[in-house]
Amino acid sequence: KDAAQLVAHPYLQLTNEQETQLNEWIDKQINEHVPLQYLIGSVPFNDVTIAVRPPILIPRPETEEWCINLIENIESTSLTTFNVLDLCTGTGCVALALAKEFGNATVLGTDISEDALDLARQNAALNKITNVSWLQSDLYTNIKQKNHFDLIVSNPPYIDPQEWQTLDPSVKNWEDKN
Repeated sequence: KDAAQLVAHPYLQLTNEQETQLNEWIDKQINEHVPLQYLIGSVPFNDVTIAVRPPILIPRPETEEWCINLIENIESTSLTTFNVLDLCTGTGCVALALAKEFGNATVLGTDISEDALDLARQNAALNKITNVSWLQSDLYTNIKQKNHFDLIVSNPPYIDPQEWQTLDPSVKNWEDKN
């Protein structure tokens, strides 16, 4: 339900199936520490829907805010057609947000994980975004020197290994530490 529907009808009557699903999700959150995003299966990110699954990192609100600021900064320039490289793309959220916002841009998302790239490809198809491509690469390793990029972005995993042990189980038990 959208916000208007919830305001107009604040009390929801769940079906037996919905109530069972909700109870299962609550149990998994409490006892297994499964992140809600993995239970739902997707998260909104800018104007795209991003499917998520363990162990690929869940897009964070801070990443979305950074991406919104990046889009605003690009819009304030004279760039109309440009090439973007997104290193450590993960779910593809940043690459896809940029590709959707800038239809004349060509976006390349790279990741060391083929599993992450498979999910990024699924997210591109889910959002019907075609001006993005994907390449398995450890940073710049597989990128040809002849490639030219006007913009290089990256939001790699950034948790210090010492900090990893103190993280909430919903992160350290479900998301990839690399």
